[in-house]
Amino acid sequence: MEQLDFPFFLDTDKLSEFLTRWLTIEDEEDRLREEKRLLKEAYTDDFPMRGILTAVKVIRARKKLAEHPRDGIKYVHQGVLEALVEMHLRSLQEETRQVPDMTGGVRA
Repeated sequence: MEQLDFPFFLDTDKLSEFLTRWLTIEDEEDRLREEKRLLKEAYTDDFPMRGILTAVKVIRARKKLAEHPRDGIKYVHQGVLEALVEMHLRSLQEETRQVPDMTGGVRA
């Protein structure tokens, strides 16, 4: 294959190897996504799927944060931070409910 006029050398064999591996991985990701979708569908009537999957994400995120080598935070401290964030979000929500609208009334 003729070398195109790139500002760098392009090893076409390595490019081919990379693309083959990359596309194989992408195909596998697509297959796994479909497998997950079918699994969710099979169990959707057995329990609250959104709640279960959210719980998995939360637990994995908390574990990852606790084990982080540089910025790890103990579970108990994560709980405190989560409570503070939740209080703040609730106060913001309350503030938006009390904001007067342009007609002079209060938005509910």
